[in-house]
Amino acid sequence: MDLGTIHHMAFYTADYETAREFYVNKLGFQVLGEYVFPSGTRRLDCCQGNARLEIFWSEKAGPVPAEPIRGYRHLAFHVADIEKTVAELEQLGIGTDGIRPDPMAGGRMTFFKDPDGLILELHE
Repeated sequence: MDLGTIHHMAFYTADYETAREFYVNKLGFQVLGEYVFPSGTRRLDCCQGNARLEIFWSEKAGPVPAEPIRGYRHLAFHVADIEKTVAELEQLGIGTDGIRPDPMAGGRMTFFKDPDGLILELHE
């Protein structure tokens, strides 16, 4: 079986406009489309390079758990220069937990969070 590469990641946000501001205006994702379903659910499709996200919002969606036991753990972005990317995040007021070696996969990594507290990783 050849599943190729991951096409996209989809997740719910507690605040559509805040998530849009973060991913589009701060992290630089390009908007591919925005949709409102008959149910009132909103969806933002965006991408940066090969990273494609579908961000959903619905009044019916429950709160994002602080520490999920199963399911989503984090989303990792490969970067060419981790120091430069961390500096760019810091200029936007987005803190990270410090660059450190990744003993399992090799290279270096750091983590930061989106407005909903979802964990994002930079990996070099």
